[in-house]
Amino acid sequence: MTTWRYTDIGRDTDPLIINSITATPDAPQPGSPWKLAINATVLETIKEGAYLDVTVKLGLINLLQKRYDLFECLNGKHPEIPLTLDDKQVGPIEKGKVDMTLALNLKREVPPAKFKILVGGYSAEEGDLFSIDATVDFTTT
Repeated sequence: MTTWRYTDIGRDTDPLIINSITATPDAPQPGSPWKLAINATVLETIKEGAYLDVTVKLGLINLLQKRYDLFECLNGKHPEIPLTLDDKQVGPIEKGKVDMTLALNLKREVPPAKFKILVGGYSAEEGDLFSIDATVDFTTT
């Protein structure tokens, strides 16, 4: 069975605190949809210009290292990062609780390997927003 885990490696003072990430199904499978429900608390308004730095590694090899505009992801302009705010708000993300969904369609060709995914969020002013370290292990499928 495929396993996955994540660790919030941000600081307690980061403007976006990840409270939980829940996966459906819990064990992702190649060739199937995989939805991640993200529950977070926003401590400072997140404005246009915020971005995500995403790195996907296989061992020591970087398979992907790319920067994405957060609001372009929320507006569907980056289909590889299909992120939505559950309240359909698109624009500044105000203080308070927020629920987001990342709905991935995993390719059938995903190799039986262990992937490390690092996601750092940054404000328009380049301050830290959040930081996640995740692992998805397809070697046990």
